[in-house]
Amino acid sequence: MALNKRQYDELARYFEFDTWRDVNRLSTNLFILNFFVTGKEIELAEWSSSDVERIKPREEAGIPVTLSVWHKSMGKNLASISMRIHECADRAAAHRLLLEHLSFFQSPDIFQLKESKIGDVVFGNASHHFLLFARANLIVMMTNASRNLIRVDEFATKVDNYLANEPSSSVHANTPFVEPVRSMTVIKSVQHKPPAWQLNVIESPQVWYKFYAPSGDFKNHKGQLHYKPHPKVETSTLKAYAVMPGGPSVQQDLTIKD
Repeated sequence: MALNKRQYDELARYFEFDTWRDVNRLSTNLFILNFFVTGKEIELAEWSSSDVERIKPREEAGIPVTLSVWHKSMGKNLASISMRIHECADRAAAHRLLLEHLSFFQSPDIFQLKESKIGDVVFGNASHHFLLFARANLIVMMTNASRNLIRVDEFATKVDNYLANEPSSSVHANTPFVEPVRSMTVIKSVQHKPPAWQLNVIESPQVWYKFYAPSGDFKNHKGQLHYKPHPKVETSTLKAYAVMPGGPSVQQDLTIKD
């Protein structure tokens, strides 16, 4: 649903957007690229899914979406959770999209869960049967998908840890899969005016990617990942991971000097 400026401003006031806009609760900057799930991630133990769909946008401005339904046996009952993940251009875009999604749930029943450690920011209801959170450049929505209603926060914590944490086991890349190249592309964002760096990724349909940087900003601009170092940092050390679900992750360290 497209919001006009008046609607957007009212929504921002209602959900106190200025208090959580661009908040990063990690000690490093994280960016996730080409995310997908297979339904058999060992990090999401006890939960599995055979119903996964990744929708790639036809237009550059579109946002990739991963849809999945996850199941877990609970005694004689089967619990099911529907999960929808949007991959945005950067953290700021993810937070704006989260705010727009909250327009569907503008009621006293949906509020910010300030004591929760899930995501950079998280909203839900008192029963925790519904959660909507942002982590880095992703937003994640979880709801019950069966009559057997359960709290979704336990599963949300597993998913959030899977997204946020560096892979517990990885091997160093024999062949680099990311090439940093100086870029002079003008991006309509103060944080991403030149000089910046293009991170040219050798993409594979079997993997998705995590990038960690102690400072600076990431942005996916028209399908090209850019990194803007902090202006006061001469040398930036980044970590890149190619994540293969069910297999070892591959790590590449990047050193960028301005």
